[in-house]
Amino acid sequence: MKQKLLPIILISAGCFAASHLKAETRLHLSTGTDNNPYRFSKQFQDDIALYFDNRLRYKKEFEFGMFFQADFRTVSFEKVFDDASRKSNRLSLGYKYDFNKSHRLKGILNTGDYDKTYVSRSTGQVGTSQGQEIGNRYDYDWSGLSLDYRFIINKQHRLYAELDYVERDYDDYTSFGLSDLDYEETAFKLRWRFRPNKDWLVRLEYQAKEREYLGKPDVDAQGTEVADNLLNYSNSRVNGFVSYRITENHQAEIYARSETRDDNFEGYYNTDYTRSGVRWRWKIEDYGTLVHDINVRDQKSTNEISEDEFEEDYSSYDYSGTSLIVSYLYDIWENEDYKIDGYIRLTHNDFEAAQAIYTYERQRLEFGVDFEF
Repeated sequence: MKQKLLPIILISAGCFAASHLKAETRLHLSTGTDNNPYRFSKQFQDDIALYFDNRLRYKKEFEFGMFFQADFRTVSFEKVFDDASRKSNRLSLGYKYDFNKSHRLKGILNTGDYDKTYVSRSTGQVGTSQGQEIGNRYDYDWSGLSLDYRFIINKQHRLYAELDYVERDYDDYTSFGLSDLDYEETAFKLRWRFRPNKDWLVRLEYQAKEREYLGKPDVDAQGTEVADNLLNYSNSRVNGFVSYRITENHQAEIYARSETRDDNFEGYYNTDYTRSGVRWRWKIEDYGTLVHDINVRDQKSTNEISEDEFEEDYSSYDYSGTSLIVSYLYDIWENEDYKIDGYIRLTHNDFEAAQAIYTYERQRLEFGVDFEF
């Protein structure tokens, strides 16, 4: 990752030497309990774990349109559950240009990394291959480029278009008989935002994505590797969101997502995924906001595939279930330069899968504070 970071660090250093318009820092501190951090089935489910989730974002804007942003996140569990801990870092260097009040173009160079121990849900232990631990199987460095265009049509309508390119470089475990997970991915996203009045908000989004693996072979309909073909996925996704403010203190929201994955060969990895939910916000005068959120998810795959054959962001097994999230949000303190918010959140997940090892329940209780300055 160091070689990928160097160009951004050097250019950012030059930007910092120039005059700037403003700098913004956001700090998130939270702690909570999690009764199933590994998403184990009942046969492996362990005791309640204590965790800390800390995030830091620093953003600096400059007079000539450049901006720099750094994001760091660490989720740490108590020692008994240390393998559930994870870290991620991201550095971004971008340029923003406003043609006028209606048109804006933004380009961003990104780089980062992700680190989390791979714990097998089929054994309840750190993953192994050929008798050796492969805990870093899904650790990776990444870099990418993003182009974002915004067009304010009028007061009611806004249109956004985004083109992203990203490449991931995973830890190499080919010597253990495992496939190479490195890939390149290109995505195009189109989003429409419609606000007819102060009470209604509608958002529709379509995304098309192409992922090409650099060393992972494709497989035929029976799951046999085809040496001359490298795996590549085509994804299409549609998101919808509608919000309506019923009264000054009550707001209802509906959201849905549908996604299809095609392996562009004989369909062994083809998958359909849907998610939909409702959310209700109740603003309690002088006391904060209570939020109820319930959603259902469903995934259907052509084949039930062992977890050692897929990446963490692309599962290939059938499952369905619900998530219930209840949050209480409150403003602690605010002035011209500082803002402090707090929250309490209870989350319950209940998922059923065709393979018993992927059926699980999970409850989390989290307390957090957000600082902006």
